[in-house]
Amino acid sequence: ERSLKYGLLESLLTNLDFLKAKCTQGNPRDLLENYLGVANPNGPMLRERKKMEASQRFQDYKQFAFDCVNHLTKYPELIYQLALNYHADSAVCQDAESALSGRAARGRAASAIVWRNKDDLQPANGGNIACQLTLDGFSSTPTCLAADSVGALAVGTIDGDVVLRQSDTGREIKSLSGHSAEVTAVCFVGAGAGRLATASKDGFVNLWDSGAGVRLANLKGHVRRVTALVANPRGDLFASAGLDGFVLLRNAATGELSYHFRTKSPINCAAFHPEGKLLAAGCWDASVKLLDSLAHSRTAVLRGHRAAVRAVAFSRHTGGHLVSGSMDGELREHLVTADTGLRPALWSSGLGRLVCAIGDSSDEAGRPATSADRVMSLAADAGFSLLASGSHSGRVRLHRPFTGQPVAELRIRSDYASVGALQFAPGGGDSCQLYCGCDDAALRLLRVAFDSAGKRTLQLVSTSGRAGRGGHSGRVTALACAPGLVMSASEDCTARLWDAGLRECSTVFNHHKGAVLACALAPDGSLGFTGANDASILVYDLSDKSLVHTEPQAHGDWVTSLDCFRATDSAESELRLVSGSNDFSVKLWRVQPDSHSLSQLLRLTGHVSAVSCVRGLPNCLASSCSGGELKLWTYTEASAGGKVRAVGVEATTLYGAEQRSNACLLARPPTVSAAAKSSAAAAKNLGGRSQNLSGRYGRCRCIVEVEEVEEEIASLSFFIEEDSDDGGAVKVSLDDIDFGRGGCGRGGGGGDWDAQVDEDKQRATMRKRQIAPTDRRPAEAVVVCGASDDGVVR
Repeated sequence: ERSLKYGLLESLLTNLDFLKAKCTQGNPRDLLENYLGVANPNGPMLRERKKMEASQRFQDYKQFAFDCVNHLTKYPELIYQLALNYHADSAVCQDAESALSGRAARGRAASAIVWRNKDDLQPANGGNIACQLTLDGFSSTPTCLAADSVGALAVGTIDGDVVLRQSDTGREIKSLSGHSAEVTAVCFVGAGAGRLATASKDGFVNLWDSGAGVRLANLKGHVRRVTALVANPRGDLFASAGLDGFVLLRNAATGELSYHFRTKSPINCAAFHPEGKLLAAGCWDASVKLLDSLAHSRTAVLRGHRAAVRAVAFSRHTGGHLVSGSMDGELREHLVTADTGLRPALWSSGLGRLVCAIGDSSDEAGRPATSADRVMSLAADAGFSLLASGSHSGRVRLHRPFTGQPVAELRIRSDYASVGALQFAPGGGDSCQLYCGCDDAALRLLRVAFDSAGKRTLQLVSTSGRAGRGGHSGRVTALACAPGLVMSASEDCTARLWDAGLRECSTVFNHHKGAVLACALAPDGSLGFTGANDASILVYDLSDKSLVHTEPQAHGDWVTSLDCFRATDSAESELRLVSGSNDFSVKLWRVQPDSHSLSQLLRLTGHVSAVSCVRGLPNCLASSCSGGELKLWTYTEASAGGKVRAVGVEATTLYGAEQRSNACLLARPPTVSAAAKSSAAAAKNLGGRSQNLSGRYGRCRCIVEVEEVEEEIASLSFFIEEDSDDGGAVKVSLDDIDFGRGGCGRGGGGGDWDAQVDEDKQRATMRKRQIAPTDRRPAEAVVVCGASDDGVVR
């Protein structure tokens, strides 16, 4: 601007891709300052500035930027959708339509939601919608409004009166006085019976005959301000909700209390489903609770907002969608299924439910966790039957993933040695091996074995050398394992290859110009990958220990995490590499089969803080960040003419940790159908009316109960028997873990990670249940684990 290049400045400020880039970099303030111009411009600058500001195109983009900057900063990828939603004759909307049409013409993916009645509801250039009726002449400030089906309006006022008016003319019909404080909610109830419910700041609810102007009942029950009144469509029931956390269901004819729900958070708003069974309540704790008014139970809890929920609404006719709005400026839409569960739609963050929380974020005295309690690293064995966590205090703990049952614990050193990296050795068995990297620059090999009493223990097998003896001279930041190989990364700007026993460091890679923060190995050990704070990713051919590819600017900031996996479940498929960075983004890379170079397939944005860890599976990615949340991403690939394209989307955001998330894991739930089928086939050949077969599945015993009738298997049930600390067994049916379809809860239900689970319960209730010998979890169901500074593994 100071160089008077206003033509260039205008072309940038009226370009959607430029706005997206600025918001992606997290510079909304700079963007708005560009529109406002420099302070105290001189004469030539002022003249050129006025010419630019006289352009309607510039004014359209300026208004768009100020209107949408908060949303664009959080979700820059939505810029074209927001532009399409803008005023139809604005340059912003027209540019978005042209851009998407151009992409479609070139055969590139282009999709957006079309607002079909925008022209009817949205005036040109932000003008005012024509006002149909103005209601004035009230004795005090109006506070709330309700309309009935026959053309009457009820208006509550701040002085405690309720005024009834005609909706077509605005003429006052009558005034109802009965509250001693501000009227906070009004609602017509009784389906045309002329009943009117009113609530006030003092916690009382009045039931009126609106035709006669007579109060029928003065209803007590709330002890704080009543914030919402809603009636079900049948008209036989209405509900009141308040800041005391209660939802009271009452008979519409008499006002008699039929049931009450209690929540731990004050309630701002409520809405009935069009079928009348479900009731949604928006709360101060940023959640939406879904209640069953007939079964008198809570169905789901939806989380994802960052501030109090102020409005909820079901879609008008079918109730198939629930929309919630909060004080953080976001609207979230959820798809309501037939079984009253909820699963996410559009940009909802309701997918996922908490299975188990391991650890406690407070000490025995109830004080917050200290730095010594922080969980810094996570690892799971091949069968996902053991979960290892490394802490800031130098402890390594083993737990059962789905029950949280402690298995073993080992203190690495008596003094400080934070465990920043953990990896299980490939394979498994009863005596699996675990590698850990610590702040003291050493690597350690631990063995998971059984003691003389039959309990699992962690035993230190070996320790790598430190600086001067072939080892690292700085903190170990990451580990990766492949058959017979271990790779370590360190702040000493090197990555090292070790044999499986950590006896010898075979190779030192020192090609990075900064601290190496991440490393990964191909599943077969053929390739190695490293990422560093120089923003680069390097690829090594481990057959000859050579550097074969350099991606110098893989990210815009430090590369903090890497993970390598196969594109499909086939061992012959191509390799994929996922990377996370301090630039808030996650990237998916294709490893070229011949040259081993990297080509970017996806760049996923949505985190609002530095990405601390990433993990990948075919068509699914997980990431954690310093803000505490975990994100799950899904993507699909398509190949044509030797080129691979991918489209990815954020599936959900998992909240729970209020402090930094340091590590995450992503795994498929253990499936049982293969074990069950093989055992059933063996049972077929045994004869006899009843047989019990035991096999091994991971480190659990698979028990198959078979009953034969006339040489045909009449029934077969399956459960897992886990070893307990006392030498006994804990029988756990995987069906009770209830991953559900796509991770959404049983039968596609579930809402957030507290859906269909009481929010007071931190652990899943496990009980034995007989199930059919088929894998009831679809292929897309996944388990996500996160470790946080609050000392809890979720």
